[in-house]
Formats: sequence, structure tokens, C-alpha cells
Amino acid sequence: MTTAADGSFSATLPVTDQYQNRIEAAFQSDPNHVFYNSSSSKSFPITVKKTATKIVENPSERKVPFKGTVNSTSATLLWNSPTGWQPLAGKTMGSNSFGDFVQRTTDAGGNALFPATQPLWSNSSIGVGWHSDDLFLADAQASVDIMVVQPAAFRSLTATRSDAATVEVGGSMRFEGNSTPGTIPVNIQYSATGKGGWTTVATVPDASWNGEGYAFSTTAPQAGAGYWRATYTGAPQFENAVSQVVYVAAP
Repeated sequence: MTTAADGSFSATLPVTDQYQNRIEAAFQSDPNHVFYNSSSSKSFPITVKKTATKIVENPSERKVPFKGTVNSTSATLLWNSPTGWQPLAGKTMGSNSFGDFVQRTTDAGGNALFPATQPLWSNSSIGVGWHSDDLFLADAQASVDIMVVQPAAFRSLTATRSDAATVEVGGSMRFEGNSTPGTIPVNIQYSATGKGGWTTVATVPDASWNGEGYAFSTTAPQAGAGYWRATYTGAPQFENAVSQVVYVAAP
């Protein structure tokens, strides 16, 4: 650059890589002014203000049974253009949520489709990321939580008349998944016909481990004949469960 009559100068310099991170002006020598000393300006840092990007992630399922899989996960890569969010085509997104590290390239709409997960035993998340290959675009990451519903079932149920006015009901549950509830409330229900009209007549607040299963027992007032069952409400993290039905005759 050559200075104007007042000594000023200006220039436009392209920034093309991350290492162009400082700028200064320097006067080294001038054959027309051999007695002028060289000099330089203060060095100024250059910071690139990256444009925002984002990944919109949509797994085919967000809740799966124990050892179930998420069959596929779609992801869309977008950048915040001056006219709004626009797709980024031909970019490689990656994820380590599928057993092996998987990469997919976005189509013209910024979309990519990832494969099925491995069988899931416990709550998990599917993460997708894009490491920007453009100096002026920021990296993008997204993650979606997947709930794995743990199995729950009744191992046994007994109902016997303890006297003319009460029935003793007991049994046990099993949880054969990857976790067990912190508390296990069990409802004891009665029906005169066994075909409907079930009424909760007692609740065991917390079944407890007895070496084989999670046992419960209680007594309920009932003088007439009828049918008995136990229920457990574990949703959303555990399956709901209903026991076998047991008939108890009138005294």
C-alpha cells in the first residue's frame, strides 16, 4: 500500500484461514527516503464471528422397550443465513451412538439418515455432530434422550380367606431388566365377577426383596365371594403389570 499525501492508507484484506489472527502495518524501507527509520503499528487481534448453525434431530422412537432399538434417526443441518435458516448440503455429520462411529453426508435439503441403534438396556441418548469445515460457520451438535422402559411382571399371587370377613392377599414381583424401582407400590383389587368392575381395596406401599422376588402381602375386608388380582403402575420408566386372577369363595 502507498500512503496518500496526508500519510493515510487503507486496504481490504481477505481472511481465509484460522491462522490469520493478527494484523499490523509496517514501514520497512523506502529508497526515496533512505534516512527514514522503519516502524510498525500496534498488532491487533482478529476474531472471526462465526455464524450459528444447528442440527434438528428426529429419532424414529423416543421410548423403546427393554433391549429395543431406535430403528433410524434423521438429522438436518442448517445455518443461520441473512434470510433465515437454510440447509447445508454436502456436509458430513457423525455420531458414536450406534456402536461404531457412523458418518453420513447431507443431501440438498441438509438431511441425513442414521441407522438403527444397538439394543438398548437403559436410558440412553443419540448424539449427532458436525465439525465445521467453513471458517465462518460454527460447529453444531444435537442430542435426543431415549427412554428404555424396563420390564415388570408378577411372579405369583395368592388369595385366601383368613376369616369370615377378611381375605389375605400376597405374592411377589420380578424386574428382569437393567434396574429396579426405588419403591414398588402394589394395588390389591377385587371384582365380584372377575370380568370387570375392579376396585382397589388395599395398597401395599412398597414390595420388598425376599431372596427370590419383591414380595407383598396385606389383608382386605370382604365377606362375599369374588375375584382378586394385584396391579402395579410403573409408567413411564417401568412397564405396568397385572397379576393372575384368584377366586376366593364366600365363608
